[in-house]
Amino acid sequence: MMMTKSMAPTDASTLIVYFSLSGTTARAARRLQTLLQAPLVELQPLEPYPKHYEDYVRRADAERLAQLLPALRPTLLALEKYQTIWVGFPTWWHQPPQVIATFFAYYDLAGKTIIPFTTNMSDPIDEALPVLAKWAEAAGASLEPGLRVTTDQGALAKFVAANSHRR
Repeated sequence: MMMTKSMAPTDASTLIVYFSLSGTTARAARRLQTLLQAPLVELQPLEPYPKHYEDYVRRADAERLAQLLPALRPTLLALEKYQTIWVGFPTWWHQPPQVIATFFAYYDLAGKTIIPFTTNMSDPIDEALPVLAKWAEAAGASLEPGLRVTTDQGALAKFVAANSHRR
């Protein structure tokens, strides 16, 4: 594995928050952490999703349709010192999982800048932005354009470099 040198200095006001079920978003978040040199926090539902595909799809779809906010495992997430929060997730039904809705609903994001990233193999992030924009507005946060992270490490590095002014 090739190590990537940090493209930006450590910025204490940037945080990376993500939800990952299969590990794909976790890998993308760690790559982003290498580039940004920012702390990384995984959001985990209090009740873990089932392991079998059909079972977690059934649960996730029920949460989406009912707009349920699954409880999160407690974290020591003190957001007051962060201005920019990168939020990562897999895209399910063209939107973020409801775990991300819980994050927007229960954490104080007022005045924060949110930069989303997704790891969906087929849907561009643009399909998830309307839902994210609604959640961000309700939370008092501003939503910046995001990206779909693929295996192209150069694309992620370019996006970070092009958006370093947001840090």
